[in-house]
Amino acid sequence: MHIRRAGALEIPLPPREALALFTAEGEREWVPGWDPVYLHTEGASTEEGTVFRTEHDGQETIWLVLRWEPGDGVARYGRFTPGHRVGTVDVRCDPRPSGGSRVTVTYALTALSDDDAEDLATFTAEAYEAMMVEWQERLMDLVEGEPS
Repeated sequence: MHIRRAGALEIPLPPREALALFTAEGEREWVPGWDPVYLHTEGASTEEGTVFRTEHDGQETIWLVLRWEPGDGVARYGRFTPGHRVGTVDVRCDPRPSGGSRVTVTYALTALSDDDAEDLATFTAEAYEAMMVEWQERLMDLVEGEPS
């Protein structure tokens, strides 16, 4: 099973600053439990080729920075959850007339097992939209200085 989900949210930050919130370190600020471990760099890095891992719901995911172009507001990550799924996450931050950004996040995921295909089937367009709404709320709390 393969799925592709895309959604957008608005952040009152210019694209370069908005994109920084969608890095391994940036997500520490607004994603509960997000604790990336870098596998080949001395610490936080967004350069292409950076590898880090995260854990969520008892599953380890290995991430690879495939593209990092902050001047264009674009990032692309490869992600592999052994025995479960593999895919990409694309982030694009486009400037808005207000000075903020429209952030489009696209997940493309392929299940690696029958069990994960069942799990992936629950990641519906409606579930993805709900995730975008939750992200929007967390990011606005962060930007406005409120605890998340």
